[in-house]
Amino acid sequence: MTGAANLRGQLYDFRRRHGRSATSRKMARGIRALGVYSGDVVIAHTSLRKVGKVRGGPEALIKALRKAVGSKGTICMPAHSYGHEDPIFYSGPVPELSDVERMRAAVAPFDPRTSPTTGMGVVAETFRQLPGVRRSPMPLGIAALGPAAEYITATQSLDDPQGLESPVGRIYALGGKALLIGVKLDRDTTLHVAEALANTPWQRRGRVHLTSGWTDYTARLNCGNSFWRIEPVLHERGLITYGRVGRARSMCISVRDSVDLAAQLLMSEPGYFLCTVGTCHACDAARPRAQSGM
Repeated sequence: MTGAANLRGQLYDFRRRHGRSATSRKMARGIRALGVYSGDVVIAHTSLRKVGKVRGGPEALIKALRKAVGSKGTICMPAHSYGHEDPIFYSGPVPELSDVERMRAAVAPFDPRTSPTTGMGVVAETFRQLPGVRRSPMPLGIAALGPAAEYITATQSLDDPQGLESPVGRIYALGGKALLIGVKLDRDTTLHVAEALANTPWQRRGRVHLTSGWTDYTARLNCGNSFWRIEPVLHERGLITYGRVGRARSMCISVRDSVDLAAQLLMSEPGYFLCTVGTCHACDAARPRAQSGM
């Protein structure tokens, strides 16, 4: 083969792999290849940008997910909404009282019917607004569509937003799967359930603005930014499946398997998921208790 012919072949291969738009049918095949089947309960974390060009935009990826699980399956997505907290509990220097009052007056109440998601991506925000989608009632919420949606999203407390009696706890109980399309394991919110199973020794106080007014809470919450640390362990034990959805490197994990393993690691080492010292205010605050086991 001549150099010119070889170059033409390389260009053709590049265009074939990267130049065409992904369709919902092709994405559904990629999702099924990861181990998602008809009737599954799936919580999907997605990056549409990593998927590449998608014919039909975010709606096409949602359609692909629905095709993969079928009419008997349930699709869930994170529906977290930030910016509703009392500024007195923000990390960093405590502002002057007059500034706190001014900032507090500007905080909108969280309304599960209308409050947009924050930092969850365009697919999750589009999904939240679809007809028939249910959303749990607290800011660290989950949106769901399918036969199990009402059970998953019906109740949620501020004091246990991601524990065993929360929407992600119910996904764990149902034997759901975590699907990560173009994102890493630090986005897998189901791993917070492991903190409840392991009874991690830290809590965080806060106050959030709901439609019913300002409400205080004390919850076991950690940032989750270091959940990626468990990926090599999951891979070593054959508990994670890799593939592609469009151009996005993707993963599928049994929620029960990953949460149970994470709980074992946390019981042995409570600080397993804490961020590096000095990089995260929440983790720095939790570290003394993790080290003392109190």
